[in-house]
Amino acid sequence: MRKIEQWGVLPILTGGGLLLSLLAASPLEAADPFEGGKLYAESCGRCHGATGRGTMPGTPDFSRPADPTNGLMQGNALLLDRIRKGGTTCPSFRSVYTESQITNIIAHIRKLQR
Repeated sequence: MRKIEQWGVLPILTGGGLLLSLLAASPLEAADPFEGGKLYAESCGRCHGATGRGTMPGTPDFSRPADPTNGLMQGNALLLDRIRKGGTTCPSFRSVYTESQITNIIAHIRKLQR
């Protein structure tokens, strides 16, 4: 029984290590949250607040941890798409920022959650 438990843990650890290495190589990890903070202040802060607390009705509170009620449980790809296309009252930033710049903004938003 002991041997089965040891082998049962090994694939989980190996799989977890693989997952961690894949996450470390993600574009968001390479993003610049400082640069994203500047862009956020220019284009997002007016409605979403400098600290991530929304100043307009219905804007998500980026300062709290991600949960299903604030939409921040979305993966980074979905959030990138949302920023590109815009939302209900949020404009599209497709023609304003490059994908790299939007990724920087997302990195900044993720830092606000800590």
